[in-house]
Amino acid sequence: MNLHQLNPQVLSGMLRANAKVGNPTPQFFDKVANHMMRLDNLNGFDPQAFANILWAYAKIGHPSPQLFNKVANQIVGLRNLNGFDPQAFANILWAYAKIGHPSPQLFNKVANQIVGLRNLNEFKPQELANILWAYAKVGHPSPQLFNKVANQIVGL
Repeated sequence: MNLHQLNPQVLSGMLRANAKVGNPTPQFFDKVANHMMRLDNLNGFDPQAFANILWAYAKIGHPSPQLFNKVANQIVGLRNLNGFDPQAFANILWAYAKIGHPSPQLFNKVANQIVGLRNLNEFKPQELANILWAYAKVGHPSPQLFNKVANQIVGL
């Protein structure tokens, strides 16, 4: 079996499991990053796969700037982010902040998506906290996003 035989969901699950057990294999993470960089595009990856992959790299503190750039560019290039659920937003943004990889276009795209939602009822409090923490951590001001969350909390 090699990386080319693994679909994105299996690959992301393997990375997540590797990071969760607390005994990461840096060579595996390097090989996956190199594999993903060689792909023409990341169209086969769904939001959950992106969230799992990025979370795993950040969880073990394994920076991969080229991979993080490629994923950010893929997400920013999407027409909309309607396929992303609150947990995917929270995990993706947390990963960028945790690894110290600011991506202004990504953070703008996600903020615009969240601000454009009618309400934030689908978001759990921890997801909102993680999202706001990520913006603060990377120093990406987004007053409209912070206001949207504050208004949701106080019921305005």
